[in-house]
Amino acid sequence: MCTVKKHHSWIIYPLLANYEQSVDSIKKATYLNHKNKTLPVFEETGIKTQDLRKGLRRLLSKEDHNAKIGHVFSLKKRDLFQLPPRPNDSLYFYARTVEKPFEIYLKDMRIVLFESGVVFLMMRVDAKDECSLDTCMNLMYYLCEPKDAKNYLEIPKKIWNAETKSTTYSFQKISLQQFISQFISYLEGDIELGLYIQDTLHRKPIIYSYLITDQHPQSHDLQNLARNYHSAYQLNNQSDHGNNILQVFSNQYWCASINGLCSLTVESHIERTDRFFDQGFEYKWESDYFFLFLNALHQKRSLIYLLNEIRQYNYPFNDYDMIENKLIEFQKTNELFSLFLLRCFFDVPSSVEHVNQVYNLIERAFNISEYENEFRSKFQSLIAYYDTITNRKKQIEEKQKEIKKKYVQIYVGILGTLVSILTIYASLIPILEYWIGETASLASIPSLILIVILIIPVITVAVNIINQLQEIKENKESIEKLKKLL
Repeated sequence: MCTVKKHHSWIIYPLLANYEQSVDSIKKATYLNHKNKTLPVFEETGIKTQDLRKGLRRLLSKEDHNAKIGHVFSLKKRDLFQLPPRPNDSLYFYARTVEKPFEIYLKDMRIVLFESGVVFLMMRVDAKDECSLDTCMNLMYYLCEPKDAKNYLEIPKKIWNAETKSTTYSFQKISLQQFISQFISYLEGDIELGLYIQDTLHRKPIIYSYLITDQHPQSHDLQNLARNYHSAYQLNNQSDHGNNILQVFSNQYWCASINGLCSLTVESHIERTDRFFDQGFEYKWESDYFFLFLNALHQKRSLIYLLNEIRQYNYPFNDYDMIENKLIEFQKTNELFSLFLLRCFFDVPSSVEHVNQVYNLIERAFNISEYENEFRSKFQSLIAYYDTITNRKKQIEEKQKEIKKKYVQIYVGILGTLVSILTIYASLIPILEYWIGETASLASIPSLILIVILIIPVITVAVNIINQLQEIKENKESIEKLKKLL
């Protein structure tokens, strides 16, 4: 049976929060120590990397400068979470269907906040003792089931008896639900806190693990590790073995899926090699690879968030002003997405080739390219849709304005014609009477001449009015057709 000699896991809860407010809230979280001094609950730690490009190292560092894409905070006051005071003090984890509890170390708790609003709540859990690979898989599986109230922590508390000068222990139980809920309460979410917590707890967290075993695992075990499944799961499809399992070294595997990433190293019984994987490679797992894993997970969660934002606009609207405002929002979103690509997407993060191979494995497992392509396609389609609607609205408005203009021209033409007729009539009658020497009557020659003169502009205006009325009719018909398309 395959035995796990060493086991570390980060359990990661992805969620969304208000970035600036949450950073401010975490920085302001304080407590009073026994000397009545105010101290911070969290401290900013960052992630120090070694083999990544210089520009990438600063993205999640502790230092404050323009290159940073987020903050990494580590829990400093452990007893606020009822945890033992020291990371190397063990506690017990009881799972729903497991009789014997798992003895574990809860080494660290961190909050990673990205400028995109994506947040990761993270717990570092280590198995205390050596165990079988099945036991290790089951531990990771149940630690990722916070929605089950039967999965809980039992935390020993030392009690010092001054009279007997001896130490006794009491045990405090806290469910994973309560534990994570307390963690989430430090964030500033966009929805009511209770719903926020409930929504988070009903999603399966992501796991990032490091294992050292005494022998090579079976193929189905690697598949279960990749998916963070229970050891009892028996997968039939082995066809994607080459897609989600990467074996860079003969004794080292990377197992990836949408549920997380696991690094498994097999003891080689060569002192130098085993020392490297036990110390040097473990450091890289905690720094370089961890940074790449978190960044890829950040890419995925951000793209999912953007896709969800797009889907709520994917239906017809009749509010022209709202559509114009949305087009402005989309332009801003497009600018932010371009900046997001520049700051958070990269194909070759390291000069070390196997680091790049692992990063490519993570991106494939998280389907980053598919999410990105879907977002680009839907976003462009959405802009085209709104642009088409906007253009139709503008065409309708322009035609309505043209109709009003034609009516005004008709009224002005009629009024102008009447004024012209009266003016011409009043001016020509005295002239004609003077030339002809007789009083003008309806049947008189001057009157007939005058009528002929006056009828010409009337006919001209009448023809213009008929043409304008025809144009008005055509514009109204076009408006009705455009309205049917909206």
